[in-house]
Amino acid sequence: MVVVAQQSGARFGLIDPCGYYSIDYPNSLSKEYASADLRKVLESDIELLHKPELTSAERHAVREHKKLAYKQWAWRHLIEMVRDRNALGVARTLIAPPDVFGALLLRLCRHALGREPVPDLVENTAKTQSIDAMLKASNGSLLV
Repeated sequence: MVVVAQQSGARFGLIDPCGYYSIDYPNSLSKEYASADLRKVLESDIELLHKPELTSAERHAVREHKKLAYKQWAWRHLIEMVRDRNALGVARTLIAPPDVFGALLLRLCRHALGREPVPDLVENTAKTQSIDAMLKASNGSLLV
């Protein structure tokens, strides 16, 4: 599946998941976001969902991204509220949709038990593929 769309002058494409490996290092800059930065991502997803011209596939992709962005924002915001000793901020962050609240609760429990915040995958089924192979599989339609 390849979905190519254009919104506000930007072109993007959605292809079937290819997967990737990520190695997180302590104090990695790529993992150090302020909740305000993640909030902007979440707000962009919400704004994009108000566009009536989105196809159902595009709308689904943005909704899935919005869920992930909300979970990431909530976790960072919760950490910031705890550091600031802001009990009201903590309570407001925990008032979230069930899937976001569940993700926060899981991370809090794992943190309390001294475990990694995200459980290890039982089985890794991702296959390695070169960028050339991915572009070839998409018939180059992402490059237009």
